Amino acid sequence: MNSEICIINYDKRYINDVREIFNKTAFMGEDIDNFFSNRIFMAYVATLYYLRYEPESTFLAYDKSHGRIAGYIMGCANTRRYHLIMNTIGIPLSVTSFFSSGTIFQPACMAYLARLVISALLREAYPSVPLDRYPAHLHINVLEEYRSSGIGSRMMSRYIDYLHERRVLGVHLHTSSWNEAAIGLYKKFGFNEIGKKESHLYDYITPRPFYLITMAKEL
Repeated sequence: MNSEICIINYDKRYINDVREIFNKTAFMGEDIDNFFSNRIFMAYVATLYYLRYEPESTFLAYDKSHGRIAGYIMGCANTRRYHLIMNTIGIPLSVTSFFSSGTIFQPACMAYLARLVISALLREAYPSVPLDRYPAHLHINVLEEYRSSGIGSRMMSRYIDYLHERRVLGVHLHTSSWNEAAIGLYKKFGFNEIGKKESHLYDYITPRPFYLITMAKEL
């Protein structure tokens, strides 16, 4: 796609654009319809902290040629703060939305949540992170038609510069073995694998082995 892209600070007028990009890309770069049917609920929960409580750590790729958002990088400079706010405010809000939105009555959503519970009981969570060394974290997604154009690298550079300005010691992220293109980007920026764990959460979608991967980088 022939476009003029600039990296901008998040602005709340783009909240729906960010959430729709999440919906189209959050399943290892593919649409969340692969595993969850309530798009509004999932996007609300996934972006709640970043867009409401730490919007200054989110940056957008804006396509000036077509007047649209092409991708985002959402981050958090202090993951302990993220856990505190999500545990005390975010999760209760999400639970309320889960019932009020009618998600509880959608079979596909309930089936996915049941698989999440089973996965948790099997201790298949992402490998833990030493937050003293890597206190920040990030999520990055780019619309399919804008991939392989350097947008991800530009957003990553902007976010890492931002963390340097805030004197953050390190940053981590979670990904999976399926997301090979993203892993290549992370390695390009000096992220190294610090943990890997097999998961059976998506066995119903594909027989391929699936590994949860944690990567980190000192700043």
